[in-house]
Amino acid sequence: MGICAYCKKDKKLTREHIIPNFLYEYQKKAEGQFVGWIDKAKKVLPVEGVIKDVCELCNNEVLGHLDTNASKMLKNSGILSGNYINQTLVLDYEYNLLLRWVLKVSYNSSRSSDNFPYRFQKYIPYIIGNQIDSPDDVFLLVGLTKPDYIPEHERKELFDLFPNGNFPINSDGLSHPFYVRVAWMPQFDDDFVIRVLAIGALFFQVIVFVNNIKIGQKRSKVKSWLKSTKGRQIVNEVRNKMVVKQLDQVYLETHEFQLERMKMYGAI
Repeated sequence: MGICAYCKKDKKLTREHIIPNFLYEYQKKAEGQFVGWIDKAKKVLPVEGVIKDVCELCNNEVLGHLDTNASKMLKNSGILSGNYINQTLVLDYEYNLLLRWVLKVSYNSSRSSDNFPYRFQKYIPYIIGNQIDSPDDVFLLVGLTKPDYIPEHERKELFDLFPNGNFPINSDGLSHPFYVRVAWMPQFDDDFVIRVLAIGALFFQVIVFVNNIKIGQKRSKVKSWLKSTKGRQIVNEVRNKMVVKQLDQVYLETHEFQLERMKMYGAI
């Protein structure tokens, strides 16, 4: 028994996947195993990250509904690909379900690593569906990261390092391996923080405002942030379909900060 992280009731607790299980299953099917950065261990390990602080009702029904919707959305978009190299993607979405899901994954990840989980605690009523309106201090951005060109002389080494030697690459030497990552970005502005959720080439950024400033100021700051990387877009909450465009960044460039952390701990 214990207090559920979502409904806050004293119940029998179950294991909630940090990265939704359907993504673990896809990566294991595509690559033979799941390999992910485990923040508490400060290691890259072939394990599924879980956190045991969610009751069965919240886990299987409330949060499970969000995972089911996200799974359908991602499969229909075609992003579940071992080597995604397209420059655009059509995303069919229901805004509140999408934002609730991204916040849920972000909260799970922050909670499991004890990495500023309080940033998301006030959104729990929205995540579990008790609050209808989306929060006005959160903005959801999206884009596609670019594949990288791998020179022929570097390919053999990569083939040897990749599970089963199946390094994803097309005939033109373009490669964008499938991976899932959740992380904070360094704080560039005193008024907001940014959480990243990368699913293959699909790259979400959740901008969470931490200071109580006017909505017009929030929008102005988000627009300024958009200009810093070509291709990034705000997910519109009144629409249900958008063409997601490719950023001007190769996928490795979008998680350079985490790579530096991994190097610091000797993980890579």
